[in-house]
Amino acid sequence: MASTERDEELVARVRGGDQTAMAEFLEQRRPQLLAFIHKNLSDAMRRKVDPEDLAQDVHMECVRALPDVDLEQRDPFNWACQVAERRIIDAHRHYFGAQKRDAARELPLGSPGGDTGQAGLINLLVASMTSPSQAFSRDQKEFRLLQAIQSLPQEN
Repeated sequence: MASTERDEELVARVRGGDQTAMAEFLEQRRPQLLAFIHKNLSDAMRRKVDPEDLAQDVHMECVRALPDVDLEQRDPFNWACQVAERRIIDAHRHYFGAQKRDAARELPLGSPGGDTGQAGLINLLVASMTSPSQAFSRDQKEFRLLQAIQSLPQEN
């Protein structure tokens, strides 16, 4: 059997949901997958993540997810590259997005760059919990309450 026929048969088995065939398919295309990962990793990410480890993660994810994916009209290698892109994005978020939440970067209230007043803290808390539609609704309720109070008879 010629190499092209074996490749076509392997792709057909992958499209049929054969996880063993998917593992074999990815192993055959490991150099291309690694090249794709290397091309899409920044220098900073290469210092944090080993491309070989990322390729192994992609390999395992593709084999695991194969039964849930329809590859009838898709190229299995392109799908593997999409999985690799998602893994790269996830790794970037993990290593670089976490810096935004780094405890060492927090500023206590009253410090330079922090809010100094109690009203500022209250406004910050209210703003973080109130959506624009909730604020509008609250303002409308306050307006109706003020109108009702003004329509009450005066005490003598």
